Amino acid sequence: MKTGGENEDIKIVGTDTYEWFPGGFFVLHKANVLMGTDRKESMEVIGCDAATNSYPMHFFDNQGESGIMHTSEHHGIWTFASDTLRFTGAFSKDANTISGIWEQNLNDSWELLMDIKLVRQC
Repeated sequence: MKTGGENEDIKIVGTDTYEWFPGGFFVLHKANVLMGTDRKESMEVIGCDAATNSYPMHFFDNQGESGIMHTSEHHGIWTFASDTLRFTGAFSKDANTISGIWEQNLNDSWELLMDIKLVRQC
């Protein structure tokens, strides 16, 4: 990953898992990731809001952070957004890679947080 400001590569190693809740209405996403030397563990519950054609994501992490991001897709471009973070990116044709940028809102201005490419390892 490339980070904003520092312009240096930071290695990300970890595991993300996704599983359907019984009934098939929600997905549980768990992540355990080492970003450089920082460990981030999180979980989120992903649902579907048919009225807005979006996917609310309720997240919680090991640093006490929690919140809601709203996800949408338009012509193959995915956007995840909250008041302080947003991601814009796309999946590869084989759906094994997602690439895009994360930005953070600092002082009412969106700034690059990281340029990221995630690859499925089977």
